[in-house]
Amino acid sequence: MTSIQTILAATDFSEDADRAAHRAALLAAGHGARLRLLHVVQTDALEELRTRLGLAADVKDRLSEDAGRRLAAIAEKLQKASNVQAECVVRSGRVRDEILAEADHADLLVVGAHGTSRTREALLGTVADRMLYLGRRPILVVRNDPVKDYAKVLVPVDFSVHSIAALQFARRLAPDAQLHVFHAHSDRSEGTLFLADAPREAIEKHRSASRNAALENVTGLVGKALPGDPRVTWSVDDGDAKFLISEEAKRQGADVIVMGKHGHSLLSELFLGSSTHATVARAHCDVAVVPQDPRI
Repeated sequence: MTSIQTILAATDFSEDADRAAHRAALLAAGHGARLRLLHVVQTDALEELRTRLGLAADVKDRLSEDAGRRLAAIAEKLQKASNVQAECVVRSGRVRDEILAEADHADLLVVGAHGTSRTREALLGTVADRMLYLGRRPILVVRNDPVKDYAKVLVPVDFSVHSIAALQFARRLAPDAQLHVFHAHSDRSEGTLFLADAPREAIEKHRSASRNAALENVTGLVGKALPGDPRVTWSVDDGDAKFLISEEAKRQGADVIVMGKHGHSLLSELFLGSSTHATVARAHCDVAVVPQDPRI
């Protein structure tokens, strides 16, 4: 199984981004991977602000130099904490676009759960939230302080090829961790039986058969994605994935959730990623979102 060789940690110098950088360093140390630290000087409105406020013409250069110094300070801390030498990269432009461009040369992008502007993200969504849908590489959204390697991983599945990619990446991300595979089972035909006034015994029998079929599907999926892996367990529960996944993560004591996504188009961003979005928002732990082809 291919290992993670290059990790990119994007930072805006916030507390959350610092937490993400430390997780990235911990992962880099465990995988023997190359670590790159990236900061993007946002130039979208810089020229307008420079004109309006009378800022110096070289303001972008000075911001880039300051960012370089701050990245170097972070790299020094990470080297002392994890014995990992990080490469510092400063880019200028539109933050999301520059991060995604750099991420195309990495096996994993690591970002903080929040940024420096909590008000803006409440109205428009975070840069991280946008990148979850548009990125072509696995993205790890870090929520908690990285005190140890990942030990328990929850992998929600829906029996698609995206689930296979998530399972295989979960094992790459945490080679020594216990994986728990979880399926939130929802049978729409059960509602039809209620409307048809079917006997309660018939509904219960149908529910049991449908749940058993789902459990068999999970068993088959695990056998296909991770054959012979003894550190994998699985379960099925009835209900809406948007609510059940984060609750199951708590119940399992998971320190990261790894889940697949169905695309990186605007359509998927608007309509397809409801359970992914809900999980990132609700989860008490870190969340990794994996495209169908992680390319590692």
